[in-house]
Amino acid sequence: MYTGKTFLLTGATKGIGRQIAINLATNNAKLIAIARNNDDLIKLQDDLQSKGGPHLYYSLDVSNELLVKQIFEKINQQVSLLDGIINCAGSFGSIGKFEETSPSQFLESIQINLMGSYNICYHGFKLLSKAPKGKIINFAGGGVTGTFPNYSGYACSKIALTKLTENLSVEYPNLDINIIAPGFVKTDLANQTIMAGDRAGSFYQKTKKMLLEGGIDVKFTVDLINYLLSEQANGISGKLISAPWDQWKEVHYQKEIKENHDFCTIRRIDNKYFTSMESDI
Repeated sequence: MYTGKTFLLTGATKGIGRQIAINLATNNAKLIAIARNNDDLIKLQDDLQSKGGPHLYYSLDVSNELLVKQIFEKINQQVSLLDGIINCAGSFGSIGKFEETSPSQFLESIQINLMGSYNICYHGFKLLSKAPKGKIINFAGGGVTGTFPNYSGYACSKIALTKLTENLSVEYPNLDINIIAPGFVKTDLANQTIMAGDRAGSFYQKTKKMLLEGGIDVKFTVDLINYLLSEQANGISGKLISAPWDQWKEVHYQKEIKENHDFCTIRRIDNKYFTSMESDI
């Protein structure tokens, strides 16, 4: 499926990112795997040894722009182009009500979830532009289409990333740039909520319940990424797509998402151009 193609993936060693890495390598892609923990990268390298490749592995804090720049100086010497960038690295960061979290904690969430993806896209852009059809896939999360109290840093970072994704899609129409929502997949991210306890508010009990029930199958996300990286999805750009809930596998949905500029985007409900389904006006 991906023979001859090179993809860069952040957050490659844990949870959703690890499953994406295995999928890409199994389908013969060359993978540039980025993660913060070097020991986890070594484990991933062992698991991917006989799959695709040759792969490259870099231990990196994506929120550190200088380190990202230095890594890409090395990557530029090892690959001629990037067919895709998948930004999967993320963290809830500060959890708690507004007055319970410090400005520095709030900023840390922005640095990891927004600036981390921004840094990778910025320094990888030249390599991506050399591909016949370069693609970027970012990750959304809670708070993008609704409220996410007690997780304001995370929610603000993800909605900002969603708008960055849409803006870039307009600025660079030759690329396909989208953001996807995986739903509640059972990963280490949930441990941050469990550790926060009551500071997480109502989401603490919801998290315990979803962990008990097993959460949403990561296969929805992996399948959506395979679709967005395929030629079939060429022309889909600037969209926010839910892996488990949207009907992106249906032909009518794929047609709508390509032709309707506002479909699968964030817009203001004003009862003139955009009307809430619950509105009686």
